[in-house]
Amino acid sequence: QLDATTAGAGVPYKHPYLPYTLGFLNYVPSTQLEASEFQKDAYERHANKYWNEFYCKNSRNFFKDRHWLTREFPALKPPTHTNATSPPPTVIALEVGCGVGNTIFPLLRENPSLFYYGLDFSKEAIRLVKDHTEYDESRVKAFVCDITDADAWPADIEPNSVDIATLIFVLSAISPEKMKDAIANLFRVLKPGGLALFRDYAEDDLAQQRLAKKQSKKIGHNFMARGDGTRAYYFPLEEAAHLWAAGGFLVEDNKLALKDEGNTAFKHGERRFVQGRYRKPRR
Repeated sequence: QLDATTAGAGVPYKHPYLPYTLGFLNYVPSTQLEASEFQKDAYERHANKYWNEFYCKNSRNFFKDRHWLTREFPALKPPTHTNATSPPPTVIALEVGCGVGNTIFPLLRENPSLFYYGLDFSKEAIRLVKDHTEYDESRVKAFVCDITDADAWPADIEPNSVDIATLIFVLSAISPEKMKDAIANLFRVLKPGGLALFRDYAEDDLAQQRLAKKQSKKIGHNFMARGDGTRAYYFPLEEAAHLWAAGGFLVEDNKLALKDEGNTAFKHGERRFVQGRYRKPRR
C-alpha cells in the first residue's frame, strides 16, 4: 500500500489500483490477456468503425502494392497467346476485401483483359479506391459491402458471373463463425469452374507471436485484437482446407508460404501464410 510519502517520491498513487478501476469501466488491464465477453461483443459490433478509423489514419500509405500476385497465382497473368485480330475475352474478377486497391490496380496494369469488382467493409477504403487516379468504371467498380451478409452484396455481381476471386488477408479479419457465410456468398457468384485465390495469416506467424508478446487481447483460439481494435485470425493449414471444402470448393492447392523477415535483432523471424487455390465444381 502506498502512503503519501511514497506517492510523493514519484510513484503514481493510482497505479496499483488501476486494474480494479479499469475493471469497473469494462476494460481489461494490460496484464490480462483474455478479452471479456463484453469486449468480444464490442469488437464485433464496432468492426466497421475500427477499419474506417484505420484507413482514415493510414490512407494509402500502410500496405504496399502486391506486385507478387501473378508470381504466386499464375491464373492472374495475362494470356500469353492472343489472336492479333481480336482481343482476349474479358475475365471478370472479384477482390473480396479490396482495401484501398493494393491488389486491384497492380493487376489491372499488368493484365488488360481483367475487369475487377472490389468489395470492402470500410466506406473509407472504398472512398480511397474511387479517388485513385486509375479508377475507371469501365475496368473496375468498388462497393461497400459486408461480405458475410448475402443481402448486402451489390446487384451488379450476379450469381455465376465471376471467373476468378482474390481474397488476400481478408477472412482473418472476420469472426471465425462468420467465415463460412463469406465463402457461401462467394460460391454463389462464382461461375462453375471459377477460382478462388487465397492468402492469409497462418498459425504461429511472426505477427501472432508479436501480438502475444504485447499482451494484445485474445478473443478466441488464434483470434486476437490489435491495439487499434482491428482483429486477426491465424489459420492452421488443415483448417483452411476444411473451411473451403465445407463450402463446396475443390481444394486444388493448400500450402504454407514462408518468408524470412531478415536477421536483425528487431526483425528476425518467419512470416507464415496459408496460400490456396480452390475451385467451384463445374457441375
